[in-house]
Amino acid sequence: MRPYKTADLPVEVVFDTAGNYFINEGDVIKSGTWQLQREGGSYFGLVTTPGNLWFHGRIFFCGNEVLFNNSYIDGWDNVFVRK
Repeated sequence: MRPYKTADLPVEVVFDTAGNYFINEGDVIKSGTWQLQREGGSYFGLVTTPGNLWFHGRIFFCGNEVLFNNSYIDGWDNVFVRK
């Protein structure tokens, strides 16, 4: 089993309905565009421009959390909590 840890810095992400995203990693703000795409079967993922390390894999929602699940192909999983 893979050990999990929290991000080294506070990370905040905003997705707007116009297809833009904003990532605040401490003092660094990054932005780009996003759109949904099929990730095989009935799963969805995001295509982002520019690419980033946070939003890879299938998307799962549970309560106030969203999981970007990339471990099924030996990548990282990233979980965000809605505030």
